[in-house]
Amino acid sequence: MKQLLPCLLLSCLLTTGTYAQQHNLTPADSLQWVTGKLGTMVYYIKQARYLPVSVLDSLHADADSLPGVITRNWLQCHSNDSRKLDAILALTSKTEQRKALLQWKYTGSRFELEGLLECCSEVQRACFTLFHQMKGDDLFGSKPEYDAMATTAEDNFMLYQHRLHGVLDTHHNNIPPTVK
Repeated sequence: MKQLLPCLLLSCLLTTGTYAQQHNLTPADSLQWVTGKLGTMVYYIKQARYLPVSVLDSLHADADSLPGVITRNWLQCHSNDSRKLDAILALTSKTEQRKALLQWKYTGSRFELEGLLECCSEVQRACFTLFHQMKGDDLFGSKPEYDAMATTAEDNFMLYQHRLHGVLDTHHNNIPPTVK
C-alpha cells in the first residue's frame, strides 16, 4: 500500500487541478471537492452489498473522475487475473458492468477488500492532513475556514473507519450462490 500511495496522491492532485480549473474553484473548494469524492467512493464500497448501476457508472464511466482513477490504479496493481481486470475495465453495457463488478466483489478475497479500503482511507487521510498544513495560510484561506474543513474531514474519516469492521465481518457471509 505504501508503494501505491504516491501514485494515488498524484492522481488525486492532478484530477483536482483539472476540476478546479474547469469550475474556477478556490483552493479551499478544491480540497473540499477531493474529500467529498473520496468519501463518496469509500462509503459506497463499504456499504453497498449490491452496487447500483449509478454507482458503478460513477466509479468507471468517467476516465477523469477521482474514484475511477483510484479504483483503476488499485485494480491494476493488485489483480492477479488479467481477464477479471479486463472484464471490469472494458465493459460494454450497464448489465455486464454490474455483473462483472459483482463477480469480482464476491470472488475477491478478504485481503483484496481490506487492501482497497485501506488504500482509499490512506488517500483520504492524506487529503485532510493537507487541510491542517494549509489552514491559517493567507494564500489559501482563513484559519477558521480550514479549521472547519479539517474537522469535517476528520469526522468523516472516523465514521468510515468505524463502519469498516462491520462490513469486513459480514462480507463473506453475504456471498450469493450465483451472481445473476
